[in-house]
Amino acid sequence: MKSIFSDFWFWLVMLLLFLGIIFRDSEFEKDVKSQYSKQKMRLNEVRFSELDQGFEHLRVYADVVDMDDFQNNFIASNVHGFFYDKLVATRTGEFTAESAAKNPYEARFWGDVKLHTSDNERLRTEELKYFISRKEIYTDCPVTIWKDSMIVTGREFRFNTQTKEGHLQKDVLIRIWPSGSDSASQNGEVAFATDPILFSPASDSPEIATLPEEIRESISSTTFSPSDLISIATSSQPGSNWDIPVSEGNK
Repeated sequence: MKSIFSDFWFWLVMLLLFLGIIFRDSEFEKDVKSQYSKQKMRLNEVRFSELDQGFEHLRVYADVVDMDDFQNNFIASNVHGFFYDKLVATRTGEFTAESAAKNPYEARFWGDVKLHTSDNERLRTEELKYFISRKEIYTDCPVTIWKDSMIVTGREFRFNTQTKEGHLQKDVLIRIWPSGSDSASQNGEVAFATDPILFSPASDSPEIATLPEEIRESISSTTFSPSDLISIATSSQPGSNWDIPVSEGNK
C-alpha cells in the first residue's frame, strides 16, 4: 500500500495551507498596526514650547489635548499662549482661543480668538490660521484691530511674523478717536472729544462726507493696504493737515 506521505496531492494541500496561514498572519499584523496608529492620547493641563536655536519663542498652555502617538496632530481646548522675542528676551504677545488644532503644516485656532501685543495692539476674530512654513497668520473671518486710539475692521487679514507686515484686504473701515490730551487748546482749556473720526477706502462712503475736502479727495483716490493701516498718521486738532499714506501701487 502506498503511504499517504508520499502522495503528491497531500504535500500540495499542506503547502497551500501553510502559505494561507502565513499571508493571514501578515494581514492580521498589518491591521493591528493600522488600528494602533489611529489610537490617540488624552492629556490634561499640557504645556507646549517651540524652540528656535535653544530659545523659547512660543509657549502654549491647554486644558485638554487629544494627540496621536506621533505627536504630529492634536486638538486642544482652552488654549492660552505667549510669544517671546529673542532680541529683547522678554514677552511680546499673548493670545487665547477656545479650541485649536495642529498638523505638520498649519495650526488653526477658533472660538473667540484674541491677540494682544506689548505694543498696545489687539486683535479679535473667530478663527485664525498659522502656516508654519511661511510663518504667516491668516483669517478670512471679520477682524477687529485696536491700536491706541484707532480701531480697524475688515476681512481677509494676513500677517507675517518675521517681517512684521500685515494686510487687510476687504471691507476696511478705520475709526480714530481724537486724544483728549492732544485736543487741549493753547490757553489751557480742555476740549472734550465728541464723535470719532470715521473713514473708509470706498469713494462713495457716507462717512467721508464729514471730513475736510482735501481729505475726502485723498481717501477717494487711495486704496488702503495693510501696511497703510499700521502707518496712518493723523492729527486730532480740527482743521489740521492729515497725512494719508498711499501704497506703492497707488502712487
